[in-house]
Amino acid sequence: MKLIHTVIFYLTIFISVFTFNCALFQSKVKYSNVNFDYSAISKNYFSPTQSKPFPLTVQRGNNLYSSTTKDGRYLFYATDQKGNFDIWFRDLQSSLVVPITDNSFSETKPAISPDGKYLVFVSEEFDSEGDLILLSIDTEEWIQEYLKGNRFINDDFINLTNQPNKKGEYQKGITDTDPVWSPDGKTIYFISDRFTPGLPNLCYITMSNPDVIKPITTFGATTPFISADGQFVYIVSYFEDNKGEVYQYQIANKALKRITNDNFLDFTPTIDNRSKNLYYSSIRKDTNGNGRLDERDHSLLIKKNLTTGEERILSSGETSNFDVRYSNFNGGSILFSASYYNAINIYFIPENGSIPKQPNIKEQFQYSKTLTPGQSIESYFLALDSVELFYSEDPLFPIYDAQVSLLKYATFKRFGKNEEANSFLINYKRKVKFEKNNFALVLIKWTESKGNTFNLLNELRQLPDVNFPTDGEALLYHLYADQLENDKQSSAAKDILLKIYLSHPNYHQIDEIKRRLGGYDFHSNSTELSSLYKEMINSWENEKLKFLNDPNHDFSNDRKRDLRYLLEDVIAKMTDSKNSEMVLGFVNSALESNENQKNSIYNQTLLFIKAKALSDLRRYNDSNIVLDSIIPIPLQIDLEPPGKPSVFETRSFMAEYKNPILLRANLLKYYNQKAAGNTSDALRNLKIYLEFYDPILGVDLGAEDIKSAFFYFENKAVEFERIGDLLQSSFHYFFNNQNMFLVKTRNLYLDSIYKEYAIYYQRKMVDTIFSYGKKIREEEERALLNQINILNKDNLNVIGNISSFTSLLTDRELVRSIVNIKDFEKIEVLSGKALNWTELYYKQAVPRARPYLDLATLYGYSYYLINKYVTYESYYYSTGTMTDVRKAEILENFKRAELELRWIILLIPPIMMLISC
Repeated sequence: MKLIHTVIFYLTIFISVFTFNCALFQSKVKYSNVNFDYSAISKNYFSPTQSKPFPLTVQRGNNLYSSTTKDGRYLFYATDQKGNFDIWFRDLQSSLVVPITDNSFSETKPAISPDGKYLVFVSEEFDSEGDLILLSIDTEEWIQEYLKGNRFINDDFINLTNQPNKKGEYQKGITDTDPVWSPDGKTIYFISDRFTPGLPNLCYITMSNPDVIKPITTFGATTPFISADGQFVYIVSYFEDNKGEVYQYQIANKALKRITNDNFLDFTPTIDNRSKNLYYSSIRKDTNGNGRLDERDHSLLIKKNLTTGEERILSSGETSNFDVRYSNFNGGSILFSASYYNAINIYFIPENGSIPKQPNIKEQFQYSKTLTPGQSIESYFLALDSVELFYSEDPLFPIYDAQVSLLKYATFKRFGKNEEANSFLINYKRKVKFEKNNFALVLIKWTESKGNTFNLLNELRQLPDVNFPTDGEALLYHLYADQLENDKQSSAAKDILLKIYLSHPNYHQIDEIKRRLGGYDFHSNSTELSSLYKEMINSWENEKLKFLNDPNHDFSNDRKRDLRYLLEDVIAKMTDSKNSEMVLGFVNSALESNENQKNSIYNQTLLFIKAKALSDLRRYNDSNIVLDSIIPIPLQIDLEPPGKPSVFETRSFMAEYKNPILLRANLLKYYNQKAAGNTSDALRNLKIYLEFYDPILGVDLGAEDIKSAFFYFENKAVEFERIGDLLQSSFHYFFNNQNMFLVKTRNLYLDSIYKEYAIYYQRKMVDTIFSYGKKIREEEERALLNQINILNKDNLNVIGNISSFTSLLTDRELVRSIVNIKDFEKIEVLSGKALNWTELYYKQAVPRARPYLDLATLYGYSYYLINKYVTYESYYYSTGTMTDVRKAEILENFKRAELELRWIILLIPPIMMLISC
């Protein structure tokens, strides 16, 4: 909320500035939109931990009935934010929102033609039941005219369905609504009761003969949607079921096919551009507890495969999703209206749902389980269902489906929903018995026993049918080994792992089995790696070569995990029960081995252990010397050289840092440098760590470490400010802003820290650099004035001691008489020495902030622009040096700041209740 209130405050100031200046200078302002890249934004936004869809409108009231151009660029919709409904459109590549109509009567349900040249919508101007109105539109022209302050470029509206008679009278009481265009743009389909009074049906008009309206159905129809090939119309009808069902109507042969057959309330069907999947809204639960399903209950967003009939739920059921529409926006999306934050707005999710697809079924399962505390059970199940959504055809699906199902059962139990848990398990058990899925049956029995009396080996011997789905038997042994290790039965666990290794060499997790077996052969007194550990390190090295040789190759998460757990085991065993001096002796002995020196990763690990022992002994310089021999980035290399790729974009370094030892090395050196008081060196290593941070590598800063890092640089900034070194103070706030971005984008940050401090550090950085810039300017002003000695008085004592430019303004006329005003034009309003690096920072920071929704950085940039050009404006007017060119530059930058603030507003849904766009 702190960010919201701050944005509102500055947007209010902004609007005031523009209201005052706009009439004078707007024609001179260079306008450029702030772009939205929804593909990057959605990649970082949608996840199992995010239960809400993404807003496309952020306005008060009700914003409904979305329609997008064929390319997904422009969104048309109806909004009642000003009282009655009007039609607006938004450029989805910017924050620009343009009203199309502004009338006292209701205008709703816009539908833009495939070529984007015509808009048809429903108006109640001539008939309160609704007429179809056609309007030609040029979105680009409309935007440009709107920016000039003009509206209603074309008021040549055509009433398609209610032409006046000779007396100028219009028909009353006929419903014409829900228009949609055919893909070729030649036909408008819509709903009307003109041929069947009281019963809405599907009708159509052709653009070549718009005076003729023809009926299509007679049994009742609502909310039509046309398939991309133009062959089918999808409608909801109530003629067979009073709750409403979805039907497919084939236009050529008039064939009708029922798509849904359920006891739910189904609404607004839409179809993807491949005619493969149907999407619609469905009310399936009595969420308001009134004992029946009705339109006041929450709805679900449903995806139905038209070939197989399989259904997938794509929403969590936390609110209602209606007016569902498929759009080509963002590569294929589902748009719908939903009520969040006490307003109805238009939202979207990707066409396959809000859970992104992972590289394989194992990764999908692991990813779906990542859930933050407090997430609803519905959202968690939605994430788990992504395994089936993306990988139902995978040979491994039966064994992962069983694990997902038992996770759901356990979740029901954990939430105290015992009745639902038991019912779910009974139904699932019936299903897997029918499918003869022995893996699932064994896992269910294991779960029901709670592990107390269950013996997997006995259970497998008793099975009459030993057939398992792919990798089913190996995974059971794998899970059994996990349990034995948890029970501290290491010898038995090793035997089971060895059985998998020998009997199931093609098991899809065989590398993990090798690594764990290798761990049993590496002991606390070992100085050389086990053979299986060497094999696993070789696998990582081979993966690194693939990554280096193929720019399209993604480094395997399995290889990273294997190396992480391997090295964690090595470090733990080599330091177990040893003090720092003992560790040094032990590691030095291991480092002397020629065999160990040949294995670069193991050698790096030994050196890291040595550096850590030296650090623990407070021998920080000695520790850093060892760390410098590990860290692949030399001290003399500029991390981000101007005009060249940064170190963090260099593929060789990116490959090296898939090794967790290097993250550990940079983090340790950060602590060493901080302890030694070397601020800049500490920052360099913290930055390297944060830039290459990967949660899979398991080298995390703790919560207190994160806080400590920020407070450390903040305290340094305060200290420099106290002694008057404003430049260094600003630099330290800059360090914190960089780190805030990095920890946020790597999901290392704490919500509370970001909310409380991200804006604060941005403002402090700007404020201190402006104070520094003003300080330099004032010194230049004094130097200019002190060149003149009036009446032999000391340094302009006639005027008085000028300690700030404010005092100078008081005596402006006197100053004009003794100083050429053009001399002031040689003085920089704010020193370039102060502003140049800040400009460079925002030039780099703003583009990368957008995809990660780092709104604090965008706010900081707006704050910077506003303060900078308010200062410039005040100075120019005060010194009489304002020109038309300067006025235009100031207004242009005010406009740029306003657009940044509006961009932020579109990314903060709760703000919609507080503003009117």
